[in-house]
Amino acid sequence: MDVQGKINFLKSAIASQQIKLRLLSSLAAILFATGITLVILSFVSPGLILSELLKTVQALGGAAIAAGGCIAIFFCRRDKIVALRTLLNSYQHQQVGGLKSDAKLDEYFDRYFEIILGG
Repeated sequence: MDVQGKINFLKSAIASQQIKLRLLSSLAAILFATGITLVILSFVSPGLILSELLKTVQALGGAAIAAGGCIAIFFCRRDKIVALRTLLNSYQHQQVGGLKSDAKLDEYFDRYFEIILGG
């Protein structure tokens, strides 16, 4: 594959990863908001969702759901996008003559390309 083809492939891979990251972040935010809502409702109106006897269970369940959403928001994987952008920038600099051809760069690209085709 030529350099321009690699650049186009990396641009589409970055766009795909960004869409995936946005989707996962928005789902985690919904999970967090649902958990907080459950906790608030357990104190404001204890019998609305579950019976009043299960007020503590509803509060703890809501806290667990909110914590799950919070963890997903803070620990989402942005490192793959950063690595792809670095690889893309290297190929763009190589294309305009700023960098000489590097076999290690091609090895990284080939490894990522195999992962995409294999997975």
